[in-house]
Amino acid sequence: MVADCRLDNRPALCSELSLDSDVTDSAILLDGYRRWGDDLSAHLLGDFACVIWDWERQRCLAFRDPLGIKPLFYSRHAGGIAIASDPELIMKLSRPDPKPDDQAVVEHLLWEYASPHRTFVAAISRLPGGYLRVDGPQTTSPPRRYWTPNPRPRRFGGVREVHEEFRRLFFLSVERRLDSSGPVLAHLSGGLDSSLIVCVADLIRRQQGKDASWFGTVSERFPGRAWDEREFIQAVTDQTRIGGTEWDGSSAEFSDLDRSWLSGPGMAAYRTSGSTGDTELAVQRGARVMLSGEGGDQLGASSGVNDDLAKHHPWSFLVETLTGTDLSLARKLARARRLSRACIPTVLRRAWATSRYRRRLPDWLHPRWGGLAGDIVSTFYPSDFERSFEYDVQRSHWHQLTSTRIGTALDRQQRVGARSGVEFRFPFLDQELVEFVLSIPPQFWPPEVPESRLHREAVGDVLPSKIRDRRTKAIFSGALGERLKRATPQIDALFHQGEWLSGRYVLRGQAQVLLRQALTGADWREHWAEWNWVKAIATLETWLRTIFGYAPARGEVVDD
Repeated sequence: MVADCRLDNRPALCSELSLDSDVTDSAILLDGYRRWGDDLSAHLLGDFACVIWDWERQRCLAFRDPLGIKPLFYSRHAGGIAIASDPELIMKLSRPDPKPDDQAVVEHLLWEYASPHRTFVAAISRLPGGYLRVDGPQTTSPPRRYWTPNPRPRRFGGVREVHEEFRRLFFLSVERRLDSSGPVLAHLSGGLDSSLIVCVADLIRRQQGKDASWFGTVSERFPGRAWDEREFIQAVTDQTRIGGTEWDGSSAEFSDLDRSWLSGPGMAAYRTSGSTGDTELAVQRGARVMLSGEGGDQLGASSGVNDDLAKHHPWSFLVETLTGTDLSLARKLARARRLSRACIPTVLRRAWATSRYRRRLPDWLHPRWGGLAGDIVSTFYPSDFERSFEYDVQRSHWHQLTSTRIGTALDRQQRVGARSGVEFRFPFLDQELVEFVLSIPPQFWPPEVPESRLHREAVGDVLPSKIRDRRTKAIFSGALGERLKRATPQIDALFHQGEWLSGRYVLRGQAQVLLRQALTGADWREHWAEWNWVKAIATLETWLRTIFGYAPARGEVVDD
């Protein structure tokens, strides 16, 4: 048995398995497998990826925690199966064909992630969160989902009961993730999610009587830039008195263009802007655990509430839309679209969205991928399990919390952290907390307005007023634009010199036009899409050219 795990229900497992409380996690997992077999994963609570080889039955069982916090990948080959926490390990171990997975590449270029099982290498697959797989010389079964929450909403006596339970579970989640043999650091960006984690962690630290040196923060600053969050970071620091380390992100280099990992393009950094300064500081301070606010938006935003109102109370929703004096024209139009969607069958909405997306594809994308791009978008509509939820607010949160987009972000953070010996933990992605949020019916959610968050209502009293009352969100796309411009010589060389290995996916001439447009842009509101596309194309070409040296099949057209 090989596992990377953090078990939250160790006492319960030890009691049920009649084990001493000080046994190792491996002993718990092995005894659990002997007791429950393939159902072992359903009895575990925490963050885990596990592989068990059963000598007697000649079969391998592999599984991940429900929310996919710990990564796990596999590849079948002539000699059996290779399983690892990083595709690069599999590349070095079993040397599969490095041919790229076309759909994964197109999703990367368009920033539309829809394939939970794919990686950038066609021969390597990703085991999604909440799934298990059984393999052996005589039998192989496709991955199957072992975890699905109860789709039925809970009954609550009022909003206060919802907030109290959310508060209890969130404090418990943070406390679980503070368990470490060494110092613990937390991202502190100045936003609601990271600030809440730090403030709750500080309260728990005080209650446990732990020294302030045991916990700290790390913050990326952008002095003099519109997206610098100094005042909000300082507000949290002043309230908690927790020592923090800041670093100047405005001078950071674009690490994805300096080195490319075998696992795929853009994998050398976990931030959109392409930096890894937080993990570097964690190593300097001897921290092995980093808390991240990833998942806060997906867990706490009131997404789906207006869809439920439009579907179940259409007339009152229409009247409120027409008469609401606090609604801007843009929000009124958005609500009107929600109301119209409620009257149109899903199959027609899916067909319309697919057609519309295909018409708006960027002109640098090779025409051969137009149909695939539309198919990718069509998968964003409710799956069979999503339709089992009673309300759209439940469907929306399930979709976002289990999406390939957040799964890819989690895998990237863990792989970057692992290179430095740092484990990322995500308090907003606790299984019990997520299951509770998925059970909340729409009437107990805050109104669906910009920056409304359930955790602001439920736990906001622990925050500084400057954070609690804030209704804006910093946009760091300007940092991406600046880093791209500093890397202009590298990107220009990629786009204009040498063999164009991205030709199967990207038209080189149009990519050069895109680059010129992106480099002249100064306003993130107008040029965010162009900057993101340039980054995606540049990291793809870097990956193909300097790492894989990918050569297309003989006779295959790669460029127009």
